[in-house]
Amino acid sequence: MRAILADLKRVRWTVMEPKTVATRLEAFFEEFVQQLLLKDFGPILTVNHPYRFRDAIVDLARISCTLETMQVLAEEYTASSMAADIEDGRMAAADDLLAIESIFDQIGEKFERIEAFRR
Repeated sequence: MRAILADLKRVRWTVMEPKTVATRLEAFFEEFVQQLLLKDFGPILTVNHPYRFRDAIVDLARISCTLETMQVLAEEYTASSMAADIEDGRMAAADDLLAIESIFDQIGEKFERIEAFRR
């Protein structure tokens, strides 16, 4: 957290130092977007990060929505006290499977927005 705070303070100082709006924007995109934001997104594209396998993970989450699988998940959610009963477990499992797909979609959208800003 300290490193992040220090980076943000450095970026703020660098962005606010220039006197013109144009140089401030240039500093913002160079210092914040390029040096900080994209650096944080970089590891997502590495070989071991789950995002590289997003299509397979989302496909598995979709396949898991069969009646039989949802019943097993609901029972497991209930047994592990993640749900009060089978119906709550079924709903919680369905919500979690949808969240997996949604999260990967959001990451993809953020990558697209970052790329648009870079252009």
